[in-house]
Amino acid sequence: MLECVDFFPVKLTEKEGVDTSVNNASVRHVLKVSFEEELGGKDCYVLMLLAHIVPRLIDLCRTQSSLTHALPRQMWLDTSGKRLMQWPIQEINNLRTRQVSFHNRQLEGGSMFEITGITAAQADVEVTFDLPVLEDNPRIRDSTHVADAVLFNRGNSLGCVCGPFGLLALASNDLSEQTAIFFKIIRRGNGYSVIMGSDENRSSLRDNVHKIPHGTFLDIDPRHEKISLRCLIDHSIIESYGAGGRNVITSRVYPKLAIGEAAKLFAFNNGKKGPLYYKGFYHLFYQHNPLNPFFGDIMVWGHSVSQDLVNWIKLEPALSPSVPSDINSCWSGSTTILPEGKPVILYTGSDTNKHQVTVLAEPKDPSDPLLREWVKPKGNPVMVPPSNVPVDCFRDPTTAWQGHDGKWRALVGAKEKDSNKGMAILYHSDDFVQWTKFLVPLLESQVTGMWECVDFFPVAVTGKEGLDTSVNNSSVRHVLKASYGGNDCYVIGTYSSETDVFSADSEFTNTAEDLRYDYGNLFASKAFFDSAKNRRISWGWIMERDSNEDDIVKGWAGIMAIPREIWLEKSGKKLMQWPVEEINNLRAKNVSLDSKQLEGGSILEISGITASQADIEVAFDLPDLENDTEALDSEEVDQATIIDGYSASVKGFYGPFGLLALASNDLSEHTAIFFRVIRRGNGYAVLMCSDESKSSLRDNIEKATLGTSLDIDPRHEKISLRCLIDHSVIESYGGGGRSVITSRVYPKMAIGEEARLYVFNHGTKAVTMSSLEAWSMRKAQINSNET
Repeated sequence: MLECVDFFPVKLTEKEGVDTSVNNASVRHVLKVSFEEELGGKDCYVLMLLAHIVPRLIDLCRTQSSLTHALPRQMWLDTSGKRLMQWPIQEINNLRTRQVSFHNRQLEGGSMFEITGITAAQADVEVTFDLPVLEDNPRIRDSTHVADAVLFNRGNSLGCVCGPFGLLALASNDLSEQTAIFFKIIRRGNGYSVIMGSDENRSSLRDNVHKIPHGTFLDIDPRHEKISLRCLIDHSIIESYGAGGRNVITSRVYPKLAIGEAAKLFAFNNGKKGPLYYKGFYHLFYQHNPLNPFFGDIMVWGHSVSQDLVNWIKLEPALSPSVPSDINSCWSGSTTILPEGKPVILYTGSDTNKHQVTVLAEPKDPSDPLLREWVKPKGNPVMVPPSNVPVDCFRDPTTAWQGHDGKWRALVGAKEKDSNKGMAILYHSDDFVQWTKFLVPLLESQVTGMWECVDFFPVAVTGKEGLDTSVNNSSVRHVLKASYGGNDCYVIGTYSSETDVFSADSEFTNTAEDLRYDYGNLFASKAFFDSAKNRRISWGWIMERDSNEDDIVKGWAGIMAIPREIWLEKSGKKLMQWPVEEINNLRAKNVSLDSKQLEGGSILEISGITASQADIEVAFDLPDLENDTEALDSEEVDQATIIDGYSASVKGFYGPFGLLALASNDLSEHTAIFFRVIRRGNGYAVLMCSDESKSSLRDNIEKATLGTSLDIDPRHEKISLRCLIDHSVIESYGGGGRSVITSRVYPKMAIGEEARLYVFNHGTKAVTMSSLEAWSMRKAQINSNET
C-alpha cells in the first residue's frame, strides 16, 4: 500500500522552493511515497522529469511515532540533480540560547569527552570531523549495498581504523543509556564510503521499546571533504543531518535515566583501541579472593573501571569459576582487542584436576562499555601445559599480537620440569580459538625459576609515544618482561615476526644486575597500549610487608601502584617510567622553594602541605664535586653490596641527601629516600635508595634498604627526585624516571596530620637544593560502589 503520496517541483540550481504548479525546463519533480510492508516504515522518493523516473530509492528517515511531528525542514535539489537536500528551517535557530564551542580537538582511537555547559536533553549540536590520514580499512566483500545491512552486520561496537566516531546523545552518566549517532569509513572499490548510522541498541534500559540501528551511505568523499553532522535533540527525539543535509536519520528513543538534567552529551571515537581501554573506560582486572585476604581458595577476576585512571568504580567480578577448565580458580591473564573491535580475555584456569590451563572468555554484550558480563565459549581450554612443563607452572598468558602473516601470537609463562629454567612459551593461532605451540620458547633462562606475568610489547626507538602491541618495524624495539624472585625484570631486544625470533641485548641472570621496572616492592605488572593518548601504561602490584593477622584485620591484602607511562630511554638501553599525567589532577595546596644550600648534617621541614598524602618534585645540584669524593672500585663489589652497605644513617662525603617522608615529629619514624654520589673509575656513580629501617615503630614489619644506581652524570645533570606519598606507600622516581623504587611502610606515629616531610643532607659536603615543589593531594575515588 502506498500512503501519503506527495508530488512537487524543485529548482535545478537554487534552494528556493517553487509553487506546486510550476513546470518548466528549470525544474524537476519529486514523487514521495510512504509504505510499511517491505521496507519497514520508510518515506521514499524518486526524482522525476515528467514521465522520466530516476531509478534510485534513498532512505530519508524513519518515523517511529505517529504522535510526534518532526521539526519542519527546508528541501531543495542537490547540485548533482540526483537527490534532495534537507535542513531544519532557519526559525529553529531562534530557540538557541547558551552556547559552547570547541575547535581542532583530536579524538584518538577509543577516546571520548563530555560536552558540558549546555542542556544535553534539549540541544542543537553542529560538529565537523576531519580525517588527516585515511588508512586501509576493510572492504565490503559481498554484494550488500544497503547501509542498514552493513550496520546490522557490523554494529556500532565495531572499532574500525576510521570509526565509529560521532556523538553519544541522551546518554546517562555511566553510559548504560546512550544513542550513538556516528560515522564509519570503509574502503569500497578504489575509493572510500562513509556510513552514517544511529544506533538505538542502548538508548533505554526499558525492555518494551524498539531499539534499532538505522543508517545509510553518505555521498561524500572523505579525502576531500570534511564530515559534518547536525543533531537536534529534544528529550526523546534525535534528528540527525549528515553532510549538510544530504542524509537525515530520525530516532525516537525512550531513555529511563538520561532525562532532564541527568542527560549527558559526548563526542567519541571508538576506533582502534588498546587492551584495557574500551569505549571510553579504562578497565582494571585484578586477582581477588572473595572469601579472605589470602591468595588461594577460589580466585576470581575483580573488575574496576575508570574514565581518568584516578577515580575508580568497582563492578561485579568479571570472571568467576564456572566451567571445568576454571572450576578451581580464575588466575591471571590478559585482554586483547580483535580487529572487529571485540575484546577477549585469555586467562589461566585451575581445572578439575587443579592443572593450569588457558581459557578464552568474551563479552556477553560487546556494546556495553563497562564489559560487565563475560561468557566462556565451547572449546575451552585453548592451551594446556606441554609435557616438559609441570601442570602447576603454566600460567599468565599475554596480550596477543598479530604478525605480518595475520596469525595471532601469545606467550605463556612457564618453568621446565626438574630444572630451574624459566621460559616464555610461544603459541600461534589463525582464529584465536585453536592455538599451536611454537617449536621453541621465545626466550628462556636457566637460572630464574618460574616466569610469571610475562609481558611482551614494542617500544618506539625515538619519542615517548606508545605503540599498539602488533606494531613491528625497523623503528621499534621489543621488551620482554618476566616476574620472578619477587621482582619485575625485563630485557630489550629485536623481534622478527617472520621467524618468531627474539634477540635480546642481555640475559636474565636472577641477580641485582637484571634491569627492573622497580627496585622496591612491585611485582606482577601488566602493560597495555592506551590509544586514547598514544602511550603505553604499566600497572603493578604492591605486596604487603606486615603480617597475615594484619591482613585479616584489614580484610584485604595488596594494592595497585599508580599507573605509569613507559617508553624507551634515548640510549635504547633501558625503559623510562613516569606517573600518568592524570595524577596531577589530584594536586591541591602547593608550596615552592627556590635554590637553598643544605650544609652537611642539615634538615629542613617542608610545611604547608599534607605530608601524608603529597606529590613532591625536588632537584639537587653538586656545585663542587672534589677529588676526595668516596672512591669505589666497581670490579670489587656489586650493586647489591653497595646498597646494603649504605643506609641513610651512614655518612659519606656527598650524601646521603634527599627526603625524609612519613616522618614523625621526633624522627623516630621516617622513610629516607636519598642519593649518594661516589667516585667510580674515571667518573661518578649516583646511588638512589629508600631506607625503610626506621619506617615504623612496629616490630612485625619487613623493613629493607632498597636501591639501585642512577644512570646520570652529576657533573652535567641535576639529580632529580619525584615522590608520590600516599599514607603507607611511597613511589620514588629518580632521574626523570630512569629508576623507580616503591616502598610499602606501616607508620605507627606518622599518620594523617601527624606526618611530616623533610629535606635532609647527612653527608659532610654541602649540596644545593636547586628547586622544590610540593602539593597536597586530594583523595581519589577508589573502588566506589556507585554503578
